[in-house]
Amino acid sequence: MRVRPLLVAATTALLLAACGGADDVARSLEPLPGLDPYLDRLLAQCEDGDAESCARLVLEDGDAVYAERALAALRGGSDVGGDEGSRLAACEAGDVEVCAELYLEAPVGSELEQRALDGMLGGIAPGGAGGGDGSGIDPDGEAFFGDVVLEGGFAPDPYLLDLTAGGAADAADLAIGCAGGIGTRPDVRLEFTAGALPLNIYAYADGEDLTLVVRDPSGRYRCDDDTEGLWPAVTIDRPASGTYEIWVGVFGGPGGYGRAVLAISELDPAFP
Repeated sequence: MRVRPLLVAATTALLLAACGGADDVARSLEPLPGLDPYLDRLLAQCEDGDAESCARLVLEDGDAVYAERALAALRGGSDVGGDEGSRLAACEAGDVEVCAELYLEAPVGSELEQRALDGMLGGIAPGGAGGGDGSGIDPDGEAFFGDVVLEGGFAPDPYLLDLTAGGAADAADLAIGCAGGIGTRPDVRLEFTAGALPLNIYAYADGEDLTLVVRDPSGRYRCDDDTEGLWPAVTIDRPASGTYEIWVGVFGGPGGYGRAVLAISELDPAFP
């Protein structure tokens, strides 16, 4: 759902007018417990200065309050001025906050929307950032949706987690056979103590073509696309105990985002 610009502008203006400078804006942003715990985590990271978390909320948020707060955090209390041409130039030079505002203002499907999107993604995942391999991906970075600790025989099985799939990086940069737009950091980090059963990691979402990337404790990347229709699954028959980094991607390259469910199970995948 796209947040319309008048709503964003009005709410942001009220926030800024009520709070004054950037420090006051940061202090005024109260947590939103219970509204959506997974978006709450993104919002906390956004307001702590993480541009990709802000961009995810602007691009994908289905509830206007998160996109408004993300835009306010990106702006940091400064008013973006200038005509459209100068703002677009600033966006394409790497100014994520200007890109986000232009994206929200642009007519859906317009060239301006696409250029603002491209500029935003370029600003949050520049080449050579992240893990130092030129991919813009940091596999050891903080997981967007947190750490999960499980051991063999866990219940309930499957373990389910709502999240926002996709991102500004290209999974193909990680390993041959990987595909889709993924985050510049893992979505989930799983600390797993193996039992006697296989480990199945899979994802699904209504109307989304998803991909999956899993880095196992040995550092090997395991990727999948379209195991069950448009939904991916990675099965490890004899899992090792240790840390698994997990990305849920959106097919089609960087820039796609969508809500999805990640499932972790010792049973056969149970797609809906």
